[in-house]
Amino acid sequence: MVLAVLTLGDPTALPAYRLVAGPGDQTMRADPVIEDGARASYGPGARVQLVARPAADVTGAVVARLYLRQGAVDTPVDAPLQVSPSGAVRLDAVVGDTLTLPEGEGALVLLVRPADLDVDDADLLRADDPAPARRLIHLFRFSR
Repeated sequence: MVLAVLTLGDPTALPAYRLVAGPGDQTMRADPVIEDGARASYGPGARVQLVARPAADVTGAVVARLYLRQGAVDTPVDAPLQVSPSGAVRLDAVVGDTLTLPEGEGALVLLVRPADLDVDDADLLRADDPAPARRLIHLFRFSR
């Protein structure tokens, strides 16, 4: 009897993730979430809510970090991120209190990676394909 095991792809790769954002400063609440590359608008005191959910539960520990992208520069952001045992990531912050945003347009980049991955975040942030990690981008406009 012969037993063969075939593995396809990287077994440490995280599943696909979907990023959903709260409504920001929308005055019309008919569409309560922002998805698919739409730009959110925030002002002082606005609540920034992001939830990234994996397509399947994650096996193994994951780490999530938030970055502010302006042009070609990614800057780490100290933000209250929560990671669930299934791999979902949540940010619930208030601009000017638990999150600082610069004036104008930018992006919040959520990097979700296996905890034991030995690759610099900077390499994952700029890679065409950051696998086995996942990079999710939330576009925003902040004005006072």
